[in-house]
Amino acid sequence: MITLYTASSDTTITNRQIGNSLNRNAQYANFGHGAFVETFAWTNRLSGSSEEARILLKLPFSQGDLALSSRWYLHMHTVATSEGAPSDFSLDIKMLTGSWDAGHGIDDFYTQEGAGASWLSASNTLGWGIVGGDLIASPKVTEPFASGLEHLDADISSLMTYWTDTLGLGSPLMLGV
Repeated sequence: MITLYTASSDTTITNRQIGNSLNRNAQYANFGHGAFVETFAWTNRLSGSSEEARILLKLPFSQGDLALSSRWYLHMHTVATSEGAPSDFSLDIKMLTGSWDAGHGIDDFYTQEGAGASWLSASNTLGWGIVGGDLIASPKVTEPFASGLEHLDADISSLMTYWTDTLGLGSPLMLGV
């Protein structure tokens, strides 16, 4: 039997610099009502500065959903853009330790700053303990992308086991990609 779950909440957080403006960057932006979520990481070879974005997901599982023999997969589709796709990279899927608010922003230009999760805060009232999200280093699931056009189809069963055995079931499973 296959059961499908949909994230109850999602958003993108980023430390991306917007254009050439040094006084405006997307680390305050919220993407909670955006049409899609995105992740990226890159380093400017000249300046050495780096920019990245993370996808945050809340998955609405409860103890009744879990079975010892179950396998759990996170499936996300790649969307082609006019900017092309990177190749030969991997994504880490990690668990978040605390709650966050998806917010109401649309993207890094049209956002309601301070009204949801951003690179600097988990919500409009709660900061991250670590800038960029309170991620647990281990366990994690690493998924390789050769062409960059593959869909994400990651076995996250090890994260589910850690969540149930170590963290308990008091809150939804929250992931950072």
